[in-house]
Amino acid sequence: MHIGFKRILGAIGVALALAFIALFAHRAQVNRTSSTGTDELHSAPVLIPGIQEPAEMRVDPIPVVVLSPPERMLGDAMQRVGNKGGPAALLPALDRIIAKYPDYSDGYVMRLGAFCDSSDRVAILSNINNALRYVSNSRTGKNSIGSLLSVRAKIEHTNGDDPAAMEDLNKAIQANIADATQFVNSGTIAPEKNASACTWTQPEMDALVQRFPNDYRAYLLRGLYYGFFTQWDLDSLEPAIENLRKAGEMNVSSALPPFFSAHVRERAFSIKRLGMSDAQRQDLQHVLLTDLTAALALDPNLLPSLTDRAQV
Repeated sequence: MHIGFKRILGAIGVALALAFIALFAHRAQVNRTSSTGTDELHSAPVLIPGIQEPAEMRVDPIPVVVLSPPERMLGDAMQRVGNKGGPAALLPALDRIIAKYPDYSDGYVMRLGAFCDSSDRVAILSNINNALRYVSNSRTGKNSIGSLLSVRAKIEHTNGDDPAAMEDLNKAIQANIADATQFVNSGTIAPEKNASACTWTQPEMDALVQRFPNDYRAYLLRGLYYGFFTQWDLDSLEPAIENLRKAGEMNVSSALPPFFSAHVRERAFSIKRLGMSDAQRQDLQHVLLTDLTAALALDPNLLPSLTDRAQV
């Protein structure tokens, strides 16, 4: 898959892409269902041969999702294009689909791959705004709002509207507190100096801090930016924690800096902890518990912190 499109799908539409894979797998069944006018197709329940199960032990089988008309059109276009031409090859089909179904949110998301590659900021903003406007019609919309807001913030920053960018980035992390590092929208394993029109870079995060030196959110966001890469690049852990510590000092009433500190450390050592000694793992758990307990002391209703502390 084209690298620019990978980045857009990576943060905005992985679930959308997987949904299409699953949907196309059921296409023959869907076509049969549509021809009979049935709204949903149910598979037969899974039974154990020779076992007579009581009725209360049988649950409704998972319904097979039926493709909507624009999804059928998009599926046909994707099959025709295949791997040729990258995101731009789908643009003519997507234009036709959106002209016919202007409330098709996922279509606007799919068009972002080409527009981000071409750095067409006007088209990027228009498509993001429409994707958000009709997000209730999307299969995966609730999972992509934060990433869409992050991309919009990047364009606003590039256009010189940093106050709007800060507001959208704040909304982006609030949309997914439990995994707020995903706003970064990067397909790489380390902080970048240069990237596509839709992807945040290290210099751009530095620029936000310089623009808002007294706003704790700027340090919070830069800490989360570095935190995204800690899973692969352990050198990013120190600047991530340092920025989150600074954010906590600037806003002592916010539970987010200590919660995100724990989240970033957990991300950094999610795999590496397997190679730790028992003593090292206990030390890590102690640090995680300290941060999560501090977050809950500031906000007892911060559910992701309660969940993470229970897991630790």
